[in-house]
Amino acid sequence: MGIFKKLAEKLSKTKEAFSRKFFEIFNRKNINDEFYEDLYYALISADVGVEVSERVIEELKDVVYKKRIKEPIQAKDELKQLLLDEIDFEVPPMQYPAVILVSGVNGTGKTTSIGKLAHKFKKQGKSVLLAAGDTFRAAAVEQLQVWGERADVRVFAGPNGCDSAGLCYDGLAQAIKAGDDVSTATVCYNGEYYKPNPDIDYRYPAEGETYVSYTAEDTQYAVTSVTPQNTENYYLSKMSLTD
Repeated sequence: MGIFKKLAEKLSKTKEAFSRKFFEIFNRKNINDEFYEDLYYALISADVGVEVSERVIEELKDVVYKKRIKEPIQAKDELKQLLLDEIDFEVPPMQYPAVILVSGVNGTGKTTSIGKLAHKFKKQGKSVLLAAGDTFRAAAVEQLQVWGERADVRVFAGPNGCDSAGLCYDGLAQAIKAGDDVSTATVCYNGEYYKPNPDIDYRYPAEGETYVSYTAEDTQYAVTSVTPQNTENYYLSKMSLTD
């Protein structure tokens, strides 16, 4: 089974469950308090988030009142537009040289994502070094080395079980010496969430970024609750830990 077909099948189950719920809500006869309450909890169950759900419901009430909308089905397009208005973000251009530290629990797709980043930077003509800082997980170093070979980039690694911070420091020293554009390190944490400092060496005039890896099973509440403070960069790498 292809990856896109597998992804489509998983998403179709989620879409079907939510579609039934929203279909029932918007096919009622009246817009009343019960309509808004059920719609609010439907948005929460769809992982829209408490803050956004509350704001969208209040805005929908205003739109319904101002446009004198009487039937729930007429409010459906208004809700769509309000949700689209909430999607507003910009991806700033990467500044080089750059240090990227990717962290997350086992199985969240750190190494695979680093491989994709390495391929992207390589295609852009950048010089890339990958530091195998996940030194305690079985075969983690070997996995990163495979991705390094696929992307045709260098991998800095040490013996299994060595100090992760020390390895990242030494890897960055290698990147400084070689004049690399991007130095990417991966570390794993279990149980305790923290924000590693990507600015490992003051001699490297680099933009330091920390990325935390999650799966789509992690709800918005979980992500915002456990993401290290002042870390704005996180991504969803795959549907679940079992993929």
